[in-house]
Amino acid sequence: MTGATHAALGALAGAAIARASGTGDPLLAIAGAAGALLPDLDQPESRAWRYIVPYAAATIVLHHFAGIPVPRQLSTFSWLSLACLAAGLLTHHRGLTHSLLALAGMAIGLAAGGTGTYGIAAWLGALSHIGADAITPEGVRLLWPLEKRYPKNATASRCSAPARPSTSPSGPPQPPQHCCSSGGEPMLLRIYWSRGTCEP
Repeated sequence: MTGATHAALGALAGAAIARASGTGDPLLAIAGAAGALLPDLDQPESRAWRYIVPYAAATIVLHHFAGIPVPRQLSTFSWLSLACLAAGLLTHHRGLTHSLLALAGMAIGLAAGGTGTYGIAAWLGALSHIGADAITPEGVRLLWPLEKRYPKNATASRCSAPARPSTSPSGPPQPPQHCCSSGGEPMLLRIYWSRGTCEP
């Protein structure tokens, strides 16, 4: 699914929290949308990389190094985002960040950070992302690090495994196509070899 679809599902989850809590706070929808992008921090060139990482890094720098106060919920979410990024760098797409282990870690981090209903909205957004990916043909590894994928008939797609750039003498080296699916290569290798874009 595309990043926009995941964000929309997360926003709906956040809006549902806003309605259920009786606050009508639109920021809950934003929190849900942001949380829905977290699992795709394991995918280079995703919306999560373009939007979440820069803001998370800027928030941490401004708050912890420049001493500029920011809401506690935003600070907690920023650290959680970088934790998901680190997890993705060491694994692969639809691996650790798309697992029950990741959901448990997010829940603990958000609760410990005192994020309240914003944390609930963000967590439900992440849950909606993993649930949506679980119904695609590639499925997800809910029980990571076990290889088993859900649904049961899901298979890892390798739309374009990272290949070395072309060395044809007729022109400059051409970058390989970006693997937009759930191949098994660690993200660091895919970053090195891939130059395309996609919207996971």
